[in-house]
Amino acid sequence: MLNKWIETFIKLGLSEVESKIYFSGLELGPTSAQELARKAEVSRTATYDAIESLKGKGLLSTFQKGAKTVFTIEQPEDALRYFRKQSRQMRDRIELMEESVPEMKSLSPGEKPFIRYYEGPEALRNLFADVKAVNPSSIFEVVNIQDVYHNVHDGTEEIKQIFAEAKSASDPARQDIRLLHYGDLRANHQHRSGVLFKKLNPAFGEFHGDVWIYADRIVFTSFQGTLMAIIVQSELFAQTARVMFEAAWSISK
Repeated sequence: MLNKWIETFIKLGLSEVESKIYFSGLELGPTSAQELARKAEVSRTATYDAIESLKGKGLLSTFQKGAKTVFTIEQPEDALRYFRKQSRQMRDRIELMEESVPEMKSLSPGEKPFIRYYEGPEALRNLFADVKAVNPSSIFEVVNIQDVYHNVHDGTEEIKQIFAEAKSASDPARQDIRLLHYGDLRANHQHRSGVLFKKLNPAFGEFHGDVWIYADRIVFTSFQGTLMAIIVQSELFAQTARVMFEAAWSISK
């Protein structure tokens, strides 16, 4: 039981030695530094350091008994008051930190994107796993739909299985899912519940690939040759891509 209490005090912010000295003193009552060190099984030097620290925290007091200095541990109620005070001060510091984050970020020369690269079937598997883990409020896609039909819907059994499992990665009922497609949709693809489709003007030019925009991610997928996916995690780039998507969406039908 004593070890459990010591561990609790350590988790609340005291050092291991401070915690041992506190409970040793609580058991001994008014005592000497030597007895505290013996009971806690720590060195004299560590004991004196812990005594000074506990004294500064208001968890230990001293008085003179003749020529000797006697040390008294304060009661658990006093320790509880100390920890509550520390908790309030920590909340205040966290609130100050939250208010200061934008100003702190302004000191940085720029956000460095985090980039992941995948090849083969794992490219799709990791993309869909990331979407499911992030659980974004919106998913925007710009795609050569014929490439998707040829390489995914009509692809290998492994690819088709990955794509079938991926349906759980998104939920049109609670997410804003929009798709800008180059090429014509198949009949069974035109009425996916909750998903909005618009066709890109062919005059924009032909391309082969798939771009996803969600949360702070942009994903570039290529079906030419080796299947590959590049996941770029950057709030700055994602915001830029999202604005470009909205611009293209606004003039597409």
